[in-house]
Amino acid sequence: MGVAVNLTNETITEDGGAEITQSIIVTPLGSYHAGVINGGLFRRPDDLDESKSGSGIFRDLYTSTGGSSSADKQEGYNRHGVMDSHIPSGFDPFLRVGELVSDGSNSFFVFVIDTNEPGGGSGKYISLDDFKVFVGDNTDPESLPQSEAEMGSSLGLSVYDMNPDGEENTVLLDYSLYSGSGQMDLFVFVPQSAFAGLAADSLVYVYTEFGGYRGSAGFDAAAGPEQVSIPGKAITGLVDTGVPAESIPEPHSSLLILLGGALLLRLRCRRH
Repeated sequence: MGVAVNLTNETITEDGGAEITQSIIVTPLGSYHAGVINGGLFRRPDDLDESKSGSGIFRDLYTSTGGSSSADKQEGYNRHGVMDSHIPSGFDPFLRVGELVSDGSNSFFVFVIDTNEPGGGSGKYISLDDFKVFVGDNTDPESLPQSEAEMGSSLGLSVYDMNPDGEENTVLLDYSLYSGSGQMDLFVFVPQSAFAGLAADSLVYVYTEFGGYRGSAGFDAAAGPEQVSIPGKAITGLVDTGVPAESIPEPHSSLLILLGGALLLRLRCRRH
């Protein structure tokens, strides 16, 4: 396995006895559960964010349900009926570059994930095993890809990949830490520089894969539905690393960097 970012409140003991400690960034304002994979920042809301759903707070793109594409994972992107993806009534999956929402530093675009696993106990754990973003033309390809393997050849430019070059990175989450459906569990920050020069009307495809990690007791196949969204309006808080934002490596330059000490994260999505 590659890098594991542990965003639970516990040390995860793998089947072979190795321990995955919590991924925590310590800043002058407090400690936050976060880690960086391939230039993207994966962070729990902790006490910094308005994580509840509601009108204007989040724009929902799709859910992944069932795990029909594989017994070991649940995957899809923001198109209905592709792999395990589903577009509920009221969701608008046709996301364009010009509609992406910046963090407060204007260095990253923000994506949001709400996990929904059954019950407590060991069923509370879920892994995010892949997160990819593609940018295509201003219309869908004639035939939408039906598997991850087909995506790169037909969806357009890969602007972010959590697992470049066949890496096997994962983010470990605990569904029970937030109040079930309607409260977001994970913020993903993708560098805006990856979108440089792309037309505002170009379509954005957000692919996720859940439930593939089997290295520790309690991590089973995803039951879902897991929900993928973006903020519904401009961020009114601040995400600031305390050092220049470019100090977070660009995609493909590193597997994992924990930015300790001076890292300052403040994101608030507020109702108006």
